[in-house]
Amino acid sequence: MSNCATGTVICSISELCVLRFTGDDRVTFLQGQVTNDVTKLTGSLMTAGYCSPKGRLIATMRLWADDDAIYAIVPTEQAPALLKRLKMFILRSKVSVELLNDARVVGLVGQLPERLGDAVVWEQLDAAVQTRIGAALPQGRGMCVVSETALQTLDAQPSTYYWLATVAAGDPWIFEATRELFVPQGINLELVGGVSFRKGCYTGQEVVSRVQHIGKTPRRAFLFGCSKEIDLKAGQDVATAEGVPAGIVVQSCAVSGRTLALIQCESAKMDGLVLRVGEDELSALPLPYAV
Repeated sequence: MSNCATGTVICSISELCVLRFTGDDRVTFLQGQVTNDVTKLTGSLMTAGYCSPKGRLIATMRLWADDDAIYAIVPTEQAPALLKRLKMFILRSKVSVELLNDARVVGLVGQLPERLGDAVVWEQLDAAVQTRIGAALPQGRGMCVVSETALQTLDAQPSTYYWLATVAAGDPWIFEATRELFVPQGINLELVGGVSFRKGCYTGQEVVSRVQHIGKTPRRAFLFGCSKEIDLKAGQDVATAEGVPAGIVVQSCAVSGRTLALIQCESAKMDGLVLRVGEDELSALPLPYAV
């Protein structure tokens, strides 16, 4: 483990990369593309989704801004397709988007410093106390972006520990395996501050708003755990012990004899729900926010 403070684990998150948007119309352009209110972007990290016209999430991202650009942390495996798709909608807008080849995403679990070298550390949603203890996770979760050179000085660990903390916090990401499977509310994106219902139109907004106005989302992402390491894949169907289909894996992480998974299930059927994968059972655990 690499410590910047006692009890802090630093992870290199190669699964994520950084896009940069520049040009006079960058705010207006992104405001019409993502689920959150880009006009309120600052140097802090903002969660947002990028939807299809049918309101299904193509990707999730974390955004921040400075005086000259807007930056988006996105899954590395999706970056080429996202770049291509976004450029299709630029048309005559004064916007350029590019992949920052030297930017590296770093996650921190434990006591968070304000900075990691020259980089600001953004504090993120943490796990519920019961889940953190059960998963042997220290309190605190954060993220920052550094250069490749700076990363080499950190002796950072692989990303597994950060993803375990992220799943425990119920802070969802969409990767290629779950592309266009879920509406934002189906993975609790609005519950972690990733959707604005007061901004103007964006791609998929009509569907997302309709789901919200219904007043109750029938399917949500819930946290499940097992005291064994289970190989669960994003997008995988899971069932009850009786073999009844019960959910879809949003994200999962297994490390140090523990598995945590965000699984989308029917809210009305959650009472006492236990899922089974092979001979192993997954039991519901508390999220740090109300569902």
